[in-house]
Amino acid sequence: MPASNIETTQQFAWDSPWSTTFLVTAGILFAAWSLYQLFREARFSHTRLTPLFLLLRSVVAAILLWMILGPTSVLVREETHPKTLAVYIDNSSSMQIQDQPDPLEDHRWELAAQSAPDPLSTADQAALYASTLRREAVRLADLVEQQASIEERRESIDRWLALSGHCTTSLASPALKNALNSEQQDRLAELTALLQQDLHPLLATSDWLTESDPGDREERLVRLAEQTDQFAVRCRIFAESVSQTSTAQASPPSHSANSPLPTRIAKTLPAAQHALSQWLAQGRDKFRIRLAQFSTKVTPLPMVDWGAAFARTNSQSTSSPQVLRTDLAELLKQIRDDSGKEEFAAAVIFSDGRHSVDSPEDPRALASQLRIPLYLVPIGRGEMKRDVILHHLHAPPTVIQKDKILIEGIVTAYRCPNESCEVQLLENEKVVETKTINFKNDQEDQRFNFVVPTEQTGRREFKLRIPELDKEQSPDNNFAAVGVDVADA
Repeated sequence: MPASNIETTQQFAWDSPWSTTFLVTAGILFAAWSLYQLFREARFSHTRLTPLFLLLRSVVAAILLWMILGPTSVLVREETHPKTLAVYIDNSSSMQIQDQPDPLEDHRWELAAQSAPDPLSTADQAALYASTLRREAVRLADLVEQQASIEERRESIDRWLALSGHCTTSLASPALKNALNSEQQDRLAELTALLQQDLHPLLATSDWLTESDPGDREERLVRLAEQTDQFAVRCRIFAESVSQTSTAQASPPSHSANSPLPTRIAKTLPAAQHALSQWLAQGRDKFRIRLAQFSTKVTPLPMVDWGAAFARTNSQSTSSPQVLRTDLAELLKQIRDDSGKEEFAAAVIFSDGRHSVDSPEDPRALASQLRIPLYLVPIGRGEMKRDVILHHLHAPPTVIQKDKILIEGIVTAYRCPNESCEVQLLENEKVVETKTINFKNDQEDQRFNFVVPTEQTGRREFKLRIPELDKEQSPDNNFAAVGVDVADA
């Protein structure tokens, strides 16, 4: 559970069954009646002790009023639980795949491991803020169309203004300005002018969004969406221009930059930890950070040094001969269960995105059940290398004796045009049947099935195997297993 924040304050309060207004009114009436009686008696007695009597009666009245009010000292103890921001890192064997060299991507990985401001990182940050700004403009238009409350509209407007402020700060960064050539300087000036002179005036006053429609609200919203979209596109083009210049000026990537994926993550995580710490320090909300790695199960990691913790556990896992697969379904179930025990602000997942475990739960269905924001940070290249994958194997859990066992599956091939592979069905480590699958395209899915007769009752275990192709990227995904119970009729 998150560490709770406890704030204790001591304050003065009245413990009376009557309201303060009633008691004050009663006190004034009592004081007026006492003065009237005092002066009335003094007029007949002609005594010089009238001031003393007035003082004594005032003291008695004050004591009586004090007792009625019931003054108490209240100790207020407030206990709050900060939300949890969960970070999960894929540690499966597929994360060991070596990607083809990409100078721009490798350079960005190296910059991501640095905490110092950099022109490319700053330009990418401005493009990210601009993209988020565009989404917030669309959300604001939807809120107006749905006639959302004024509070929701104001929150969206404040979020838009905050994002535009962050974007302005990134574009005005000296680290960016001092590294641009003349053409890029002109583009930067155009972006700054577009943001400050065209976009900001649209939301300089928000009465036209929160109050009654002045008559041109729809036109203004369309103009806001179009100009925000144009600004986001131009920011991305500007960032790509900076990336080309930054890569040309950068030194050739070192050997560590081309190391397997977990090593690259280990270099990036310290920068992510530093950036997240800064964001938490500058933000108004407080969060508890949870760090864990996952493959077929979720394992917590210490929070002291993200990179060192992951590198240490990764070296232990790579020394083991066991193949670690990516079970996104198990991870999402863990997130679902944990978010029910404590309040999650969001979950961030670093993964190559390949669900390589044959599980009954669909990760997409589990993700749709979550009630928290889920952010997937893709790791690795988008294009696939030469590979065949055996997946979505299905067979009935039970059949009746003398019936047929239907075993179905899918073979997905990447970069194997005009080639073929064999799918072998094994029982007791002996090949029972073989089927040839032909591929025509660069990327293709082919279904297959085996029909197995049943003569005896009992449990039957089958394995399916695709012999490794020449220069295949990963033969680990060429195997699958299934079991069927044969029942007596």
